[in-house]
Amino acid sequence: ARIKKICRWFGCEQVGICEVTEDMKPFFYSVGRTRGTYTTGHANYVDNGREIPWPYPYKYCIVMADKCDTDTLNALTGPLVEASAKIACSQSDFAPHYLESIIRSLGHDAKANIFSDTDIMDTPFAVKAGLGELGRSGLVISPWGAQMRIMEVFTNMPL
Repeated sequence: ARIKKICRWFGCEQVGICEVTEDMKPFFYSVGRTRGTYTTGHANYVDNGREIPWPYPYKYCIVMADKCDTDTLNALTGPLVEASAKIACSQSDFAPHYLESIIRSLGHDAKANIFSDTDIMDTPFAVKAGLGELGRSGLVISPWGAQMRIMEVFTNMPL
């Protein structure tokens, strides 16, 4: 309950926790992206990724979600939508990093699963953590519909 309060204090609108179990293995990538994919950007850059171990070294996944800005999403195309999406993606990296540092300061291992350095497909984890239901579109359907940004932090902290 305290972890969820901290996440809400960071500004996350929904928070759920799920256990990383064997049935979640299909939703882990075998090779993960590295931050260089998004930060390097030149035409000849090749990201060879990194191996993702199994069994995964973390027992729990804290899943957080924020509602996307409906007005800009309804615009569908144009510079306002592009700017809104880029701002939302960059802002969605803050809460996982904040939570990771708090958990580490409490003496437990943690890993922020940020947008540009991800190990998983986030939809199954959000459903398992209770943030919504799986829709026919393959997206998480929450009280806001499918308009949400999902963020995760993995930890071994007892939850």
